[in-house]
Amino acid sequence: MIKMIVTGTIGSGKSTVREMLQRHMGKDVQFIDIDDIINDLYEEPMFQQLIVDIFGTAVKHEVSTLAFQDEKKRERLNDIVRSFVDRDLIGIVNYAGHIVIEIPLYFEMCMVQQSVAKALRKNFYVLTVSTSDRKARYERVRARCKIKHPHWTEDQIQQVFNSQLPDTIKEGLADAVMFNDGDLADLERKVVS
Repeated sequence: MIKMIVTGTIGSGKSTVREMLQRHMGKDVQFIDIDDIINDLYEEPMFQQLIVDIFGTAVKHEVSTLAFQDEKKRERLNDIVRSFVDRDLIGIVNYAGHIVIEIPLYFEMCMVQQSVAKALRKNFYVLTVSTSDRKARYERVRARCKIKHPHWTEDQIQQVFNSQLPDTIKEGLADAVMFNDGDLADLERKVVS
């Protein structure tokens, strides 16, 4: 039975690894991206109201900008997101089939006392995607932001980097580490092996 969590810091290549795994593992494996679940939350009226109460808006890019301007509000946002994600993860913990979940902030979630993410640790193999070259990660994020987050400033990108656990800590907590220091062909060879 394949039960895997793919995690890593921003720009490490975890989404690329998940997509490669999806191509090579086939249709018998369910693939879940927690970011998709979080994006869907912004459509839920109860979630929207909680966010509006804190930020005065539920427009995701506006919330993101405001959250990084106020650490207490960012912590409240993270608590709310975590509680909704936990709700959705409860069914996944005991899922009987093959499953690969991309959870960008998996180890950060595990640091929260009551997180369902901790329960996943008992049943799932954790693969951390890591790169030693922070500059390469930064350039990947900048390129992606031009398309997916054009409103992000250089300062916001830096704040996201600084808010995550370092690769070295994630590497020590993971069951395995996949280093993404080469090109896409090199990464794919590692995924296939």
